[in-house]
Amino acid sequence: MAGGHKTIQLLAEETAEGPRIRLRGQLGLKGSPEDFPAGRETALLEALNAEMEVDEPDGGISLRLLKTI
Repeated sequence: MAGGHKTIQLLAEETAEGPRIRLRGQLGLKGSPEDFPAGRETALLEALNAEMEVDEPDGGISLRLLKTI
């Protein structure tokens, strides 16, 4: 996806633990990885039955969808 001067990669892959969606690029995240997930993110993760990780060093995000959805 691209808009203006930002480009974000959206990658979907199957892993042994279940599907994973990776977001890479200029996400504009503020704060440290310990700040995530917060309130809104937690509600979304619960609705999706997913786990989220902030990947260092690029600041990307990985969502792992649990197979029990």
